[in-house]
Amino acid sequence: MRQRNQLLKFHREKILNSPELESWNEQLAKQGARVIEKRMFATHRIGLLARLAHRSLTGRDETLDVEYLSSIPKELDTQASETEMALLQGLKEKGKHEARVGQTLLGPHRDDILFSINKKNARLFASQGQQRTLVLALKLAELEFIKGESGEFPILLFDDVFSELDDKRRRLLVETIEGRVQTLITGTAAERLGVFKSAGKIFTVHGGEVKLFDSHSSTTR
Repeated sequence: MRQRNQLLKFHREKILNSPELESWNEQLAKQGARVIEKRMFATHRIGLLARLAHRSLTGRDETLDVEYLSSIPKELDTQASETEMALLQGLKEKGKHEARVGQTLLGPHRDDILFSINKKNARLFASQGQQRTLVLALKLAELEFIKGESGEFPILLFDDVFSELDDKRRRLLVETIEGRVQTLITGTAAERLGVFKSAGKIFTVHGGEVKLFDSHSSTTR
């Protein structure tokens, strides 16, 4: 893509219909199709897992949809060869426009993912709490996806995860991960971590020193 952009930027319309640009089109279409197909597979799998996790975190009050948005101007087929053909055709059709602006306007680098909660665009309409829950659902979905691909769970890291969740969603999150995944959580309020039963340990960091927190005596040792 960088090589193609260089041609478009410095030669503009002069490069159109040249063998050199056609060669880069073919390579971009071939490699881009592979990226798109892998992304579509992962997005579909993670989307299904995220919907289940999201329903659990929201008590089934909300439904999450995850959709891969491709820049290719036609319905994508499930076969990589069809995607490659569609991408190659799209590059040819946009050639003049790309020559004017000096950059590649079609391909996996232009694709995006749409997140919807109850059929509404989460980027535009979701509250801060809903967006936080969406991100958590995606993290939990990634856990299951990686487990399915590798056979084991990765370590789960959360930074101040409880600060923007209400009591209900904190409880649902804990019920989802406790006893299943090794998890490290950071936060500034130790009492919020009390929702984990006896399975975990709490450490405090003060003045660069790490100590084990005793929840019964509220002291460190």
